[in-house]
Amino acid sequence: CRREDTPGDEEQAETESLPEEKEDVRQPQDEGGQSSLANPYLAVQAREIVYYLLKFGCYPLKDGFTVDAFINQSLADDSLVLSNGIYREIFDEYFSFVGSLPAAPSEDSAPAEYISRQEAVMAHFSRDVDPGILGECLNLLIDDQQLTVQLYRESLEPECQRLGDVVPKALGIYKLRIIEQRCNDLSRRINDAQHSCDMELQKTLVQQLQLFNKAKLAISKELNRL
Repeated sequence: CRREDTPGDEEQAETESLPEEKEDVRQPQDEGGQSSLANPYLAVQAREIVYYLLKFGCYPLKDGFTVDAFINQSLADDSLVLSNGIYREIFDEYFSFVGSLPAAPSEDSAPAEYISRQEAVMAHFSRDVDPGILGECLNLLIDDQQLTVQLYRESLEPECQRLGDVVPKALGIYKLRIIEQRCNDLSRRINDAQHSCDMELQKTLVQQLQLFNKAKLAISKELNRL
């Protein structure tokens, strides 16, 4: 699941990486390090990311990555985790289970090899997982979406053939929503600093907000290309 660096990788990483925070503007954490908030704003995208793991995680994506390796690396590059508890649990269970399987097929393996591996994943999440997440896993694995014109058009092209677009897009939107939340939090803190006349803190927060707005613009541009 690894790849060689190619020209432009450094530029792309710089574009997509979320800025570091000098002040703690992250979501409140519980003692276990996970978010103590059930964040509905991020839940939809977290669910979509987990969906691609359960349905296509073992499929090849691009640049030598499988879908699951690409998702894991993309989140790790920005020190991100899925903040919604049930999807974080499914995410962790996925990588724990896949790690117990025989070595992943190589990039040039026959489709039957990675399809067989994915079928093992789907079987595991259909019956062998904790009851607390089993129901949501079954919901993710069973396609019960209402048919719309857009879904009909998309169904004309198999979903597995669109992974190179839809997986990066799902991750990009997830990161964009995190940035939007952090921008909102920074704006609130800047307003508080103005009221308390703490000019030094205000200056620091404004600089951070500028960095996040720059990252937001870069991700938005990338999403428009997908």
